[in-house]
Amino acid sequence: MIKLHRHDPRPPQGPEHYSQDGRRWYDDAGQRWLPVVDDEDTLVIQLEDVGAASWVPAVLAPLVSEVGQTHSWFVGNALSSDPRWRTYRITSATFPRIHGVFDDVLPQEAWTPGMAEALDELRGRLDAEGWLPAGHGGREWTYRYVRPHLAWPSDDEGAGPGNLPAPPMNPAHS
Repeated sequence: MIKLHRHDPRPPQGPEHYSQDGRRWYDDAGQRWLPVVDDEDTLVIQLEDVGAASWVPAVLAPLVSEVGQTHSWFVGNALSSDPRWRTYRITSATFPRIHGVFDDVLPQEAWTPGMAEALDELRGRLDAEGWLPAGHGGREWTYRYVRPHLAWPSDDEGAGPGNLPAPPMNPAHS
């Protein structure tokens, strides 16, 4: 059987929010509160050509594409101490990008259409999924984030609602 798309295992944490004291995360999909535990995942946003996660395709992509134009995306590369998902990726929407001869860092004003929107969309998604800004790297898109670990139940523990009441309505999610 041929697998066409690789989906890295990753925490099932979707959009919702932390409790006021920051010690629990409300999991809307599971209708439960999950405790925050000691440790955190780290993530750095990088710019990649689509399908070029290794250096060989990344070098070849501009050479075989039409007039140096490829499709790129911003990728949040995450590291975790959780053995279920040691590394995982969160990607933005794709956008066309023209490679220069040396593909040097372009100021944001020179970005191709869709590039800034894709970065904003990814950063908004990270925020909604509980990632917290932790710094900025040397390029305009290299934001760094951290996210506290949650005590996800194992498959044999079940996933019933937690012992806290449902969260109040959040106007940002209405």
